[in-house]
Amino acid sequence: MKKTVVFALLMAFAFAPIPASATHISKPVVVEPKTEYILGEKVAIRGWVNYNEVPTADVLLNFKVTGHGGVLAERSFPSDDAGNFTFEFETRDLEPGRYDIIITSHCLEVHRQICTYQSQTLSINLQDGMVPGWIKNSAKWWSEGAISDSDFVQGIQYLIKNNIIVVSKVAQQETGPSQIPGWIKNSAKWWSEGRIPDSDFVSGIQYMVEKGIIRL
Repeated sequence: MKKTVVFALLMAFAFAPIPASATHISKPVVVEPKTEYILGEKVAIRGWVNYNEVPTADVLLNFKVTGHGGVLAERSFPSDDAGNFTFEFETRDLEPGRYDIIITSHCLEVHRQICTYQSQTLSINLQDGMVPGWIKNSAKWWSEGAISDSDFVQGIQYLIKNNIIVVSKVAQQETGPSQIPGWIKNSAKWWSEGRIPDSDFVSGIQYMVEKGIIRL
């Protein structure tokens, strides 16, 4: 009789419903998202998987890009060893306008029956030639020696302030006099003449600010 009671209790515990507090939650977190892009510029979305409030590796992520009434791209891959992810896609063949990027982080297989997964939607605006004309004029005058480095830097600072160029907070907080290598004047001249697109010029300036080649 005792054995029967013990067995019944074990079976009851084994098949007891799992309390709501045991449910796992998986959700993507986008870090410092950029929402304004130039046509032709590569979109890069970075973030991490918040799995029970902890960055978690090997969580399957799905990325879907929609716009102009259709799905333009879709990819799936797991988070890296640190629980981070980077999703990139090209815009050179797209039209200007708004696009939505839907990011879904799924559940680990071991938690499939007791897990809730969530999505995050990031909207971006793709523009054709989003750099104001006065900055292009400034680049031309600077390349010709008509204005000083500090005058040209004001244009770069405008692009950073308006999120046309996105750089880290560390790069923005560096102190010291403005320094711009002279060879960059060639790029500024070619850009002002329309020989290179806005996206190439902006990406180049962004890279050089991040690497400390240009100091603001």
